[in-house]
Amino acid sequence: WLIRRLPTSPALPGEIDVLLDPAKELVDIARGEADIGIRFGQGRYPGLESINLFEDEIFPVCSPGYLALNPIKKPEDLKHHHLLRLDWRATNPWPDWQEWLEVAGVLDPADGGADFIDIERRSTVIRDTGLLLNAVLDGQGVALGQASLVADHIKEKRLVAPFARRLKTGFGYFLVHPQGADERPEIRVFRDWIVAEAKRD
Repeated sequence: WLIRRLPTSPALPGEIDVLLDPAKELVDIARGEADIGIRFGQGRYPGLESINLFEDEIFPVCSPGYLALNPIKKPEDLKHHHLLRLDWRATNPWPDWQEWLEVAGVLDPADGGADFIDIERRSTVIRDTGLLLNAVLDGQGVALGQASLVADHIKEKRLVAPFARRLKTGFGYFLVHPQGADERPEIRVFRDWIVAEAKRD
C-alpha cells in the first residue's frame, strides 16, 4: 500500500529521503531506532503517539480467472472451494474462515467448529501475508483478504470480492512516532501525508 503511493506523492518535498525497513522484529521507535513506524495491532503503544490509519476487515477474494472457472453464487458454495488460509498463530484472537463462514450463516457457531473440519482438509495454510496474496492473485483459490492489502488489487480488477459481507478483525494499522517528534518538520510532513492518503482510501 505504501510503496505504491510514495513515488507519486507531490506532498513530500524532494529533500526528504524515505528509507523503508520492513522489519518483522519489534523496532524500538521510542529510543530512536526509527523516526516513524507503521504498526499492526490494537493501538496501544506506550511512549508513542499513535494514529489509526486503517481498521482492518477481512472478506473473501479471488482472481477473476479463478471465479470464471469456479463460479461462486452464494456463501455456501465456499464449502466446495479451495480455501487459502493465513496462519496467524502469533496474533490472537484473529478471525479465520470459520468465523467468516459463521457470520455469513454457512456454519453453526454452536457446532464448535466440527462442521469446519472437512473444509480445513481442502485448504492450504500459508504463514506469510505476501505469499498468500501471490497465491490468490495466481488463481490458486479463495482467500480472506485484508481490506488494507487488497483494495488496490480490487480497484484494478486483479482481484474480485464475490460477497459484500466483511468481518472486523479487531486489529488495524497505526502510524506511530515518539511523543513530540512531530515538532520536526520532516516528521510532521510525512505524518500528514500518510494520514491523508489513508483517509482517501
